[in-house]
Amino acid sequence: MDDDSQHAAEFKTWLIATFKHHWENGGVVIGLRPQCPGTRLPKHLMENELVVLDYNPCAVVPITDLQTNDLGILATLSFGRTAHKTFVPWEAIVGMKTREEAETEEAAPSPKPKRHLSLV
Repeated sequence: MDDDSQHAAEFKTWLIATFKHHWENGGVVIGLRPQCPGTRLPKHLMENELVVLDYNPCAVVPITDLQTNDLGILATLSFGRTAHKTFVPWEAIVGMKTREEAETEEAAPSPKPKRHLSLV
């Protein structure tokens, strides 16, 4: 196994462990590229450049079939209270946070824009 393959395998192992840890400790929010081969989402989301999914173990519509394996994340998620079978390959994921981290960021005030001084 070359260095790149070794790194990719280690990163995937880390992603799987991190996702499972976050799921077991309150949920996980992921950012993903829906154009990645193998991704399965509702059609209207596949057209986006980036999609954010919230895997909430306490969701109003429970996620009862969540599975992770070497290929990715399989789950039936609710979009507008309509259930959709989804699949997210690990390669599609561009970011991952706990639900708590994501909620804290949403509640935080946005930073004030920096003023740029111009010399005349």
